Amino acid sequence: MLHSTARVINPACPWVLAQAGVNVKIREVAYIPAELSGNRNALYVVGVKNGAPHYGEPFDMVLPGSIDHFAITPNLVTDMAGGGFDPGKGQRGPFKFVFGDASVDGFGLPLNRHVAYVIVVDYGGAPAPAPPPTPATAQLAAQQLDPQTVVLHLISS
Repeated sequence: MLHSTARVINPACPWVLAQAGVNVKIREVAYIPAELSGNRNALYVVGVKNGAPHYGEPFDMVLPGSIDHFAITPNLVTDMAGGGFDPGKGQRGPFKFVFGDASVDGFGLPLNRHVAYVIVVDYGGAPAPAPPPTPATAQLAAQQLDPQTVVLHLISS
């Protein structure tokens, strides 16, 4: 359950809410719409510590009735099959991700369209998230560059 401090990080996907922890912060949620996602329904997860990519941290993907365990790697891509919802009706996606004491939920496929997301998780306790992604970030992802290239762009902007 998200606490009352859960908030929208990216206005392009207001159905996704983040809950910061004491030790871990959700720095950014980049949303890559269907027309730029290359018809991929994917979620990229990247850890950052001291301003640089950080790997090996465990996290959980929670769906009603199941929990899958992962560790952040340079090319981690998670599929979001079966996560359709209608944001126009106030619905949110069924996918929740838990990173230590922080979480972000509401991910899925709006109107069953193949979209992609990039979550940047800060293990260095940055006080504030980065601003919403620029169109250049979405274009990088649409060019089907590896997640590491997209993430380096995200954390350097």
